Amino acid sequence: MYKHLLIATDGSEWASKALTQGLGLAKSLDAKATVVMATAPWNDVVSGEVAIALPMWRACAGSVLFAACVALTGVLPGAAQSIGDADRGLAYAQKTCAECHAVTPSQTASPRPGVATFKAIADTPGMTSTAIRVWLQTPHPTMPNLIINAGDRDDVIAYITSLKELR
Repeated sequence: MYKHLLIATDGSEWASKALTQGLGLAKSLDAKATVVMATAPWNDVVSGEVAIALPMWRACAGSVLFAACVALTGVLPGAAQSIGDADRGLAYAQKTCAECHAVTPSQTASPRPGVATFKAIADTPGMTSTAIRVWLQTPHPTMPNLIINAGDRDDVIAYITSLKELR
């Protein structure tokens, strides 16, 4: 039916509810979703290797990603968040993600050229579990269309966020 949904938000409570419904609809229709929010410019949060490895971030970085994170959760990035089990996330990542991504911190490069390591993803400025959740639920041309059940997704998110360099 629909192949691509455009979801607009202003960050309000009602828009947040609509965003959640819109993302759910896109998922149920196996459609792409583009989230748009009118806001003041926000500096691009992705640079270097991660920007090359995650071209979708360049398209979504700034106000759209920030707005989606805030709209989905009602909290600002960096707020305390704990979901999933990092050890189970590592096991899942080694089984499912390691073909393309370097999933352990000791790996300095991913098996597939141009694909970000989990450590680089975790250390992206502004990266939170919410941002990773939005990213995993958004279609990416360079990533296979994986359907990850909620528990495994939470575990992978917990694992990736556990790699974040403390500053």
